[in-house]
Amino acid sequence: MALIACNLELEADRIPDQKHPLKHTCMKPVRLIILAAVAEEIQGLIPVLRPEKSFHFLGETFFLAQRGEKAVILGTTGLGKVNGATVVSALAQEFGPEQVWNIGCAGAYREGPLRIGDVLISTETLLGDEGILCTRRTASTRSMGIPIVKRNHESFFDALPLLRQEVYQELEKVTPPGIYTARGKVFTPEEAPGSQKDPADQFRVIHGSSLTVSLVSGDRETAAQRFRQHGALSENMEGSGIAQACYRHDVPMMECRGMSNLAGERDKRFWNFPMAFAHCHAIVFLWLKHLNLN
Repeated sequence: MALIACNLELEADRIPDQKHPLKHTCMKPVRLIILAAVAEEIQGLIPVLRPEKSFHFLGETFFLAQRGEKAVILGTTGLGKVNGATVVSALAQEFGPEQVWNIGCAGAYREGPLRIGDVLISTETLLGDEGILCTRRTASTRSMGIPIVKRNHESFFDALPLLRQEVYQELEKVTPPGIYTARGKVFTPEEAPGSQKDPADQFRVIHGSSLTVSLVSGDRETAAQRFRQHGALSENMEGSGIAQACYRHDVPMMECRGMSNLAGERDKRFWNFPMAFAHCHAIVFLWLKHLNLN
């Protein structure tokens, strides 16, 4: 798998950045765009999708897979919500995708239920930075009376709901909260304890709020304060930016992230990127299978 991914990346590196002729890159309607911040977060999905071609756009690498009469695009946005919003907005204008999935890793708040290796499917993305900065907390744009985005005559200030979407309701049935294995099998919470399954191969899937920040928590106190204020289960750096762009382009969005670390813990000896990626990809694979896109 690593060799296939490496060869595709080298091929993409020989293709110049395309700023205008992208419509000629894909002549079929785009069913789905899957995006992560950095290449490591999508490597495991390249062999699954078996893309036919790759291209560069806005300094990022993308892979194109044909699925019948439609196509799937897999790629990266770069770090942070501005990069996320910029890339998603440009891709939405070029391709008009039916839906966008934001995937990758995140930091779990230790006061919440998630632990390293678990997966969070976001019910809403919370905006952790926009608003008013005070000594002890931040106040959202609601206190300013200015919404972040409006859609269908509804104003959104500090939270962008995802669970209202039909795609969320459909995929929530495929991956409900529960205990899973890295191979994508799910069993009920009653079945897992005392079973013969290897506990190291098990992880939990939880549906809940994610918090997007420009500056990740640098210590336990900061992380704990964010948890108390926002009630989110994990933090990341792209989610709300991608959600805002999807809201403006009226494109349904899903967010799925594996927990690579506990928020506020900066010693990477206690992090586990491979586990976070593998478990996130296991859920994404179930979604792809359900949509007949694997």
